[in-house]
Amino acid sequence: MVVEQLEKAFRAIGGVIGDDGRPIVDARGAEPGSCSAWREVLGKIDDELNIWARLFRRMFGITPDPLARDLEEPLGADEEIDADADGLGSEDHPEGG
Repeated sequence: MVVEQLEKAFRAIGGVIGDDGRPIVDARGAEPGSCSAWREVLGKIDDELNIWARLFRRMFGITPDPLARDLEEPLGADEEIDADADGLGSEDHPEGG
């Protein structure tokens, strides 16, 4: 699954061992531009996952994960989710999704 591939790539980067036997990122850090690129992509994914979870709750009226119920506030009856207002217009979903 793609999520596992993402985690594997992250662990691979963090697992590169330096001459002193420690992970290089622990000893020297990582280039800030690379870190920013990761955070930007993960932030977009996080935003969209929140939207998907809200839509699921709206459609089915349930929270599939008991922990998620504690982490997110439920939607009010009058709260609407507009994907375009969240910056998720068709240009972000070229395949039409």
